[in-house]
Amino acid sequence: LLYKKRGTPLEPIMFGGDQEGGFRPGTVPVPEVCGFARALSLIIKDESEVIRLREIQNYFTAHLLKIIRELSLSSRISISGDSAISNRAPHIVHIVVRGIESDQLVLLLDARGIYVSSQAACKSGKSHGEAIRNLFDLKDTDGTIRFSFGITTTKKDVDYVIQELFLILQKICAFEQQINM
Repeated sequence: LLYKKRGTPLEPIMFGGDQEGGFRPGTVPVPEVCGFARALSLIIKDESEVIRLREIQNYFTAHLLKIIRELSLSSRISISGDSAISNRAPHIVHIVVRGIESDQLVLLLDARGIYVSSQAACKSGKSHGEAIRNLFDLKDTDGTIRFSFGITTTKKDVDYVIQELFLILQKICAFEQQINM
């Protein structure tokens, strides 16, 4: 779906047909259009899911901030995005972790049955773009993790993630202290 303001110029990216005023070739895939229309109607109809996801996000964020304070990691872990929680997508919390590579955290969480991503969905299958690394001023040893919530995510799920994340970060901190002695 593309929403375009009237008068905004667009150039076609696919060629070979005159559908949609010359912007796209081929026959409209009716099953895909119907599925997309159904998905949109569910989103519009059920705003309570957005409210529920926002509550899950707030719950997760509050507990994550508690971990950061308890382990004195405020200089190493930050939550990305607009400080006004209402301006964030309600189904995602993205964090930057300085000094711990993304892959390490992904593997440690995966071993506990927690599936996260170290890349933006639009960068899936690609390495971190230079723009992302520059945006967060990331070094090679810094990581980013995206936690995503969905229709089946519960506060009990979040409690488990927070508990395991706390244990992982606690072990990493203890290990780093031993090395620096």
